[in-house]
Amino acid sequence: MNESRRAYHVELDDLRSEMVRLGAEVVEKIPRGTEVLLSGDLVAADRLIGEDDAFDEASLALEERCYRMLALQGHLQPREPLSRQRERNVKREGAATRRLVARP
Repeated sequence: MNESRRAYHVELDDLRSEMVRLGAEVVEKIPRGTEVLLSGDLVAADRLIGEDDAFDEASLALEERCYRMLALQGHLQPREPLSRQRERNVKREGAATRRLVARP
């Protein structure tokens, strides 16, 4: 595996770990939020809302990292030259057109 692919997999593992961490945080906050709602404790509700802002920031940062990684990952995929892709598409389209014209 070349260095670019290794770096990609390291970043992928890091993203996965961060996603699991954020998911665990949500799982912890659901019962706390339910408890605060049922108790009517406004101080605890305010604290929970404040923590949610930090969670939202972390979630958006993770999402941006995922999009960036997806955008950059494309250059790591081996690709055939565009001229070969066009040639294959033209052949495929030509064959499909011939079949349509040949129909009675």
